[in-house]
Amino acid sequence: MQTKKIAITTIAIILALSVIAASVLPATTSTIKKGETVEFYSGRAGVSFTDSQFTGTVRLARIDDSKIKATNHPKFKHDLLSVRFTKSNGEKVTHVLGAVYVFFIVNRSEVSAWEKGELAVYVYDSWKNEWQECYSFLVNDSNGKSSLACRMRIFSTYGVAKK
Repeated sequence: MQTKKIAITTIAIILALSVIAASVLPATTSTIKKGETVEFYSGRAGVSFTDSQFTGTVRLARIDDSKIKATNHPKFKHDLLSVRFTKSNGEKVTHVLGAVYVFFIVNRSEVSAWEKGELAVYVYDSWKNEWQECYSFLVNDSNGKSSLACRMRIFSTYGVAKK
């Protein structure tokens, strides 16, 4: 009986620490130069720049959907991906120039839901304080991983949710 209590307590502590760690871990920052084609990941999500139009720092952070109090709130499947860009001179960039895509690695059931029109990528519009569907498409890589992607128009917060 004592061993069972210790095991349950240990599991509870591990779960609590993982929740705390996820909320306090720093965002991922990466440097990009004008003209580069590169991908940056944060967990099972990321952003892809094709022939970047800027030199600066890309900041990716996985955030809980409860942090955004939009007027509409889809049911998100995973933590959101916040994508921010700062030019090398310190200027924050809001609007995307060129081919920049946000993507989320998805499993088979999520691919099926997307194919049925039940799942989509959403972007948070801070001006309207609402989530808007971002036209998305399916990408399959050479390793058999599937991702839902959409072309970014603004540096913002993105997520995959049920329609």
